[in-house]
Amino acid sequence: MIVGKWFRFACILIGLILIYPMMLQGNPLMIRINGKEISYSDFRRICERDSIFFPTGRMDPIDRFIDFCLMVEAARQAGMDTLPDIRQQVEEYRRKLSKPYLLNEQVVDKIVEATYKRMATGYDAERVQVCHVFRYLPQNASARMLHAAEVRMDSIYEAIQKGSSFEECVRCFSDEKQAFWVGRLQMPIEFEDVVFRMKPGQISKPFFTPQGIHIVKVLAREEIPPFSAIKDSLIEKHVSRIQVKKEMASVVEKLKKDFGYNPDHLAMQELYRTGHTTRTLFVLGGKPYTGVDFNAFAAAHPGTISRQIEDFIAKSVLDLENSCLEQKYPELAGQLQVYQDSLLAYEIYRKEVYEKNFCDDARLKSYFETHRTKYDWKEPRYRGLVVHAVTKRMAKQVRKFLKKLPEAEWNNAVRLVFNADGKSQVSIEYGTFAVGENAFVDELVFKKRKALPLPDHPFTVVEGKRVNGPESYQEIRDRLLVDYYQDAGLRWLDSLRAVSKVEINQEVLKTVNNH
Repeated sequence: MIVGKWFRFACILIGLILIYPMMLQGNPLMIRINGKEISYSDFRRICERDSIFFPTGRMDPIDRFIDFCLMVEAARQAGMDTLPDIRQQVEEYRRKLSKPYLLNEQVVDKIVEATYKRMATGYDAERVQVCHVFRYLPQNASARMLHAAEVRMDSIYEAIQKGSSFEECVRCFSDEKQAFWVGRLQMPIEFEDVVFRMKPGQISKPFFTPQGIHIVKVLAREEIPPFSAIKDSLIEKHVSRIQVKKEMASVVEKLKKDFGYNPDHLAMQELYRTGHTTRTLFVLGGKPYTGVDFNAFAAAHPGTISRQIEDFIAKSVLDLENSCLEQKYPELAGQLQVYQDSLLAYEIYRKEVYEKNFCDDARLKSYFETHRTKYDWKEPRYRGLVVHAVTKRMAKQVRKFLKKLPEAEWNNAVRLVFNADGKSQVSIEYGTFAVGENAFVDELVFKKRKALPLPDHPFTVVEGKRVNGPESYQEIRDRLLVDYYQDAGLRWLDSLRAVSKVEINQEVLKTVNNH
């Protein structure tokens, strides 16, 4: 006994000696694949995410992780990381993830709670039906064009106020003539701020949005859902808006200091006075922002010159902060990397497995015949017909009659021959039944306990046979498709492994297996 205790103690001590250096490392090397080193934390970050694409059904986490890494490497070698669709999806995901980093959580909550309260107060609603007199204006519209559009809309509005039909003005003057529903977060804030404050039947004064100039009439309203149901969409919309709310001003001011915001006051004065300049307006993060940059912004965001300058500075600050997020927040960079890698893994798998191994009926049938025993059931099942009738004689007649017909015609035959004139003398069931799925099959085929007769059709007979597994690939088509492509995927991944060098840190692996 004493020897046994000392032996166990020695084993534990040796294990601690071996693992202790790795504990000191904090984030030890886990795997090296084709020379690329992957740490234990990288391994955990990928394997613990539910959204990661693991297609082959391998259960061992190390095998799944290696498959994933090989797929990503193959996708990058094929240039898939440069595909526009992949880049767009990553950018959209980044935009969603970045919002909480651009503002602290308290500020975000304050903004969306205030927005929701405003939506829920008075006549603010979640959806409004509107029609409008609308004139489209290009983003590069000149000041003269904007002024001309405003004068024209003012005259139309005056005519409406004097009794002209709004609908007739829409028909004659609007670039968009159909009424439509507007939900929160679907239109620019300039549009929302007007229409969600209006009652049904009210007509707005002319106002600008990034799309053009509008006179809107509200036709109907619907109420808003609970705050919890739309909080995420409120965050996404409001944090992405160019107009900076008062609650964001302190954040922008702090970032201006962090990035060394340095304005050129003479250039700013020229811009305020004349409405344009080509000089450098300010330097931010070492980069000059000129009057040319401002003009491009102002063309897309109509408003007063002071409002445009304020918004341009705020947007420039937030854009610069947005471009630095990965450097400031490694966890964000890690999330983005995992998301992109998962997209790449799926795309290369789709191309190499699904596209190159297209499965038609002939291939699926052949696959089933080759692997038929794999799909045998643990216990035999009954495949056939169950007939219920008003008399025992009729039940036997139906069974004899249906045996001569294809299965696809059984229902019509019973309806036309035995249940004509609306009389229900017979009912049938057919298919494949396991023990416990049909009481009459349990009694008559599997010799289980007696079934209670049906009140309207008390006599029952069966016709069929016991089977050990599916007789046709059509019976398990969906499962076969999964297995077919999974086998094709395993063959492809095995071919990647055959030409790859995979090295696993066995000591770290032991700690993974223990957890």
